[in-house]
Amino acid sequence: HDIVGPRKPVAVKTKTALLCPSGAGIFPHYYGINKEQWIREKTAYLESQGWRVILRDKPARRSREERDNGRLYEQLHAENIGITVSIHSVTPVESLIAGVPAIVEGRHAGGSIATPWSEFESTGNIRTPHETEVDAWVDRLCYDTYHKSEIYDGMWYKGAP
Repeated sequence: HDIVGPRKPVAVKTKTALLCPSGAGIFPHYYGINKEQWIREKTAYLESQGWRVILRDKPARRSREERDNGRLYEQLHAENIGITVSIHSVTPVESLIAGVPAIVEGRHAGGSIATPWSEFESTGNIRTPHETEVDAWVDRLCYDTYHKSEIYDGMWYKGAP
């Protein structure tokens, strides 16, 4: 629960959207479009609704660890981001724990507390779950997660001794 520095309640604080596309390879494979098309479409829609859009093209891991605002939560706080928009991503995890609502599309890790793009687009609704909902969701994510040593030795399948 403390992987994002100081936690904040989930709320839309500004009209700034951080667009967080996945790597280019997933787009044609899973969604039949290319990354640039997805970025253009989402940016156009968000701007038409009055959002300022910032693109976060996922930097290499070394770059994320070595520079200021390299981690997503650091950028969310430093740039006062109002929402994140992602596709096929774990972005919603860090976003929601950091207090920034997540709009999601495709496969994602946001569970029921993230807002599906289709819901956002058709209703304008943005889910802002209470801290207890976020905590329960994080607990569930952790409960369903295994360390690689548990996978390698079959512990995930056998259960605890």
